[in-house]
Amino acid sequence: MIGGTSLTEEIPETLRNEIKHIINVDFDKAMNDILAYIILHEPVSLYKITRDTPYGISSVYKKAKRMINDGLIKSSLNHNISDKRCRNLYEATVKGILTCMAYKCLDDEVLLNKLRIKWQLKTFCSQRIVSILKLLPQIIKISNDSEVIENPRALMVLILTFASDHAHTKNLEMNQVIRDAYAAALYYIINRLILDKSLNDEVIIGHKDFLIGMDSNRGRVIIYSCKLCNKNCFLIDGNNGCNILREARRKITEILML
Repeated sequence: MIGGTSLTEEIPETLRNEIKHIINVDFDKAMNDILAYIILHEPVSLYKITRDTPYGISSVYKKAKRMINDGLIKSSLNHNISDKRCRNLYEATVKGILTCMAYKCLDDEVLLNKLRIKWQLKTFCSQRIVSILKLLPQIIKISNDSEVIENPRALMVLILTFASDHAHTKNLEMNQVIRDAYAAALYYIINRLILDKSLNDEVIIGHKDFLIGMDSNRGRVIIYSCKLCNKNCFLIDGNNGCNILREARRKITEILML
């Protein structure tokens, strides 16, 4: 795995409590058991949950409906070819996985692996996933939207922005957390937006003064939202009078050296 071993990074109790505060849902034992089952067996039907757990169909249905309303799970229609019937199958959201982590309903390594899949960071070690988790309270505060955790592209861009703005904190432990989260986010962005040829012009790095995008079809890098001149600037070799180009080139050099 990138950035270390696959051994579980210890999740501090303070982080679990912060996650509970962010999620802010009422959580009972039945929800705990049903959510854990869904995470382990997703996508899964309510009938299968009833068959394999001590809860009746009425109780499972009510808890599932409540968890959908709370954003812990989601359902989708599955077309069964053999009997030509449609069934609702259920799977956990990122919020559901974090809830399970906060309340310790499954082993942390199982949940970290699920987050790797949801965030498309399958090759990364637990340490870097936990680093992202440690930044989540601040990331959500910046975005003012807890739903950002369900959108890996938006989440990774926010992490890059946060890391750029807090790169020189005096707290050594937080410095390492920021570096680990930055590396994971950058890996995701480069994989999704440069290697995926189906994407056109997309953000690849954020900063307090600009966003840099790459047009993979035409092979050019563009700076957006330049606060110095309030217009779009193209990243070119020569001088065009844009004072932010030097900083942008420095950021791109950092990317290439990681």
